[in-house]
Amino acid sequence: MKYIIFTILCFLSLNSVKAQMDKITGTPLTDLPNIFNQNEFTVDIMDDIGVDPLFNVYVEKLKSSIQKNYEWFLEYSKKIKPGKSLEYHPNFGLSESEYKEFLGMTGGVELLSSGKEKLKIVKNDSIIQLTGINKLKALSNIKIDLKNNQVFYKSYTLPFKQNIHVDDADNGFKSEWKGYSWSFEDPNAPEEFDLTNIESLNIKVVKLTIGQLNKNGKVYMKLEERIMENGVKTIDIQVPVIF
Repeated sequence: MKYIIFTILCFLSLNSVKAQMDKITGTPLTDLPNIFNQNEFTVDIMDDIGVDPLFNVYVEKLKSSIQKNYEWFLEYSKKIKPGKSLEYHPNFGLSESEYKEFLGMTGGVELLSSGKEKLKIVKNDSIIQLTGINKLKALSNIKIDLKNNQVFYKSYTLPFKQNIHVDDADNGFKSEWKGYSWSFEDPNAPEEFDLTNIESLNIKVVKLTIGQLNKNGKVYMKLEERIMENGVKTIDIQVPVIF
């Protein structure tokens, strides 16, 4: 009898922990106040990576060869199929076996923390305001509008984009995860541009992603701001954190 009672209590306790950890339910306007439920968080800045040293060697070889054969690469890259890698070509600067090994390594990249910072939160019934310093300074431009499910960043308004469900652990977190994203894109589908005329590209992409990792229940957040003017990247801000 004592064993049965103990088992039931353990089961209830585990369910309680799971309920507390499940901060992504599919309803962002309900979830966000629960995610930002403190006035201050100590966050890990996830802008470092752990990889096999050989991976960086292959990357440098690829970069060098692509720079030498840039026009060819732009044309060749049109052959890529959605969800697939480019087929091997000697112009990559790698042997076929090296390229195969390189592709195998891309799934082995793991995001690591480069340090910790304080992230402050001020919220009321309708707005969540973030404040950070140093590497988190860009996050101070973020206001989350709870009434309209949108994000304000600098002069941009980021409407809600989508629910995210990552169903495998083949990513930098080594975990399945789910979450939400808000984004501003000008033009709306920059990936459809003709990259052979890169000198004329003008692209603005601002995106906020908030999710939760399955393996440990931690919250992941990433701010991205990328601006290209006449083919030249003028702003490239990426702030990924976990808390």
